[in-house]
Amino acid sequence: MGVPNGPAVPGSPCDDGNADTSDDLYSAACVCWGQDCAGTYGGNALPGTPCDDGNPNTSSDTWQTGCICEGGTGVDERAAGIVRVSPNPTRDIIAVELARSGGSVAWELRDLAGQVVLGGSHQGETRMVIDAVSIASGTYLLTIERNGMRGQHRVVKQ
Repeated sequence: MGVPNGPAVPGSPCDDGNADTSDDLYSAACVCWGQDCAGTYGGNALPGTPCDDGNPNTSSDTWQTGCICEGGTGVDERAAGIVRVSPNPTRDIIAVELARSGGSVAWELRDLAGQVVLGGSHQGETRMVIDAVSIASGTYLLTIERNGMRGQHRVVKQ
């Protein structure tokens, strides 16, 4: 930047200091910028900003960490005691941490067309593991039901 034959040549790699962008490069104006979640250099599609996940069954879609566009289903995860679903995205297993142990938990994994691809029940422990090896890559909704309360969480299978 301002140095003849220096490293800030348009198109050369740099670090814009923003962990939410990727493929940082110097622009023609020698400004270091990265791609946002929509793939636009210097764009504002970053975690916490609105997006459209393409699913008419969700609302308030926002970019999440990892550039996943995700909307809410209007069903409260906390009501069913879902604390965390990881890893997300996943390749083979879905680990679900529940807020409390005891009681029976019923679960279903549905594709975005609403078809159940996996389902079952879980008893007792605060952690359950779902084997997702057999399902195709895509976006799914994990529904957990416990004591009449239902929660949903979006899961991406790579």
